Amino acid sequence: MTTSVDKWEDLPAGKWLQTDERGTHWYLDHEGNHWYSDENGYRLYRPEDNEPTESSPEEHSLSPSIEDKPGSEEPKPFPLKLSAGIMFVLILGSIIGYVVYERTTEPIFYDEVYWYDSGRGFIFETDQMKIVFPLNNDGCAEWSDEFQTFTEENNLCVARMQVSGYSSEYEGGGVYRICYDTFGANSCMDVHVFDTGIAVNSQNTCQIFLNDIEPSTLDSQSMYMYSQIIINGRIRFDIEDAWTTEFLQKSGEVYAEAKSIDCLFEQFEYDGPRVIFALEDYNEEMTEAVNDSLAIVTAEQVQYSVEYQDIELYVFSESGQLECDIVEMIETGSGWVESETSEAQCIGQLYNVDNSNEYLPALSTGDQIIFQENGGQICNGLCEVQLEIHHHGEIIYTKLEQFE
Repeated sequence: MTTSVDKWEDLPAGKWLQTDERGTHWYLDHEGNHWYSDENGYRLYRPEDNEPTESSPEEHSLSPSIEDKPGSEEPKPFPLKLSAGIMFVLILGSIIGYVVYERTTEPIFYDEVYWYDSGRGFIFETDQMKIVFPLNNDGCAEWSDEFQTFTEENNLCVARMQVSGYSSEYEGGGVYRICYDTFGANSCMDVHVFDTGIAVNSQNTCQIFLNDIEPSTLDSQSMYMYSQIIINGRIRFDIEDAWTTEFLQKSGEVYAEAKSIDCLFEQFEYDGPRVIFALEDYNEEMTEAVNDSLAIVTAEQVQYSVEYQDIELYVFSESGQLECDIVEMIETGSGWVESETSEAQCIGQLYNVDNSNEYLPALSTGDQIIFQENGGQICNGLCEVQLEIHHHGEIIYTKLEQFE
């Protein structure tokens, strides 16, 4: 039997074993014989021979076999597997690190001023929200009243919002969850933070606010200070203002990033009516009577037809949410009278100034709605009520009214 060969090609049929730590190649033929490499080629291993290496063929017979032939280009299986393992650990560690970083690292959000298209601003903090108005020549006095005092901060007029139970938490992925209480009811919203603004998702309706813009030129006499100025990608009421034009352009850029959020972006997707309402000065004190008037709201500008049958009126107070019946007022020789009797606790008396010219009663410039108690007590003495006008479920007017 041949006990040595000059090159590996002359070895009998078999398979390669693991190369040992000293670089000796081991081979097992189909007859069960072990071969090892030396400077002259390959020799048959015999226990009685002097060992060429400290390891034994039995140890290598338990190792995975290799199919590649020894030589200058022979791969080193163990180092390769070690490198692959290290690479896997590094990649896995990078993925885990990125997920942890993305989950725990918060974007810049708190203490930033975010401006709404009406010209008002808001500051979100960890434990409260603040409302912001531009600082005009008259200082902050024009924004203050007996219920809320605005003070100058960083050349702006700032006041803490009158909400309770405020909480905010970073959810990860650039999203904050903010909740607060108004009139005893809890409201929550998701704030999606982008580089130049935020998208606030409240009840599947999203609004865009910007922080990459200078303060507006809004003042207390601006009739649109509580209105939504940008609707469906257009500026309402032909407002020719450089700040509003800039807001439209920059908010469109934020919308391009945010529109994948599952909500309605009224500023770019809602094609409803365009109305500016004004709250008339109405200083009547709330009494213990059950038919006090709460507020007078006048339609100052109207674009597109808004039929009254498509409008809903709501009042939110400490006693809860009330939907008010719309009751049209009719002018007679002895004055205005209600056209019908309502059993609702709240009504909206409608003074439709051009009803005679309308096939279907519709909102027109000059029309008035008086929110009024109707046989029940909504407000008595010092209280707050939130007035809302909806069109097909979408808010087109909202105002907080406070009474002494």
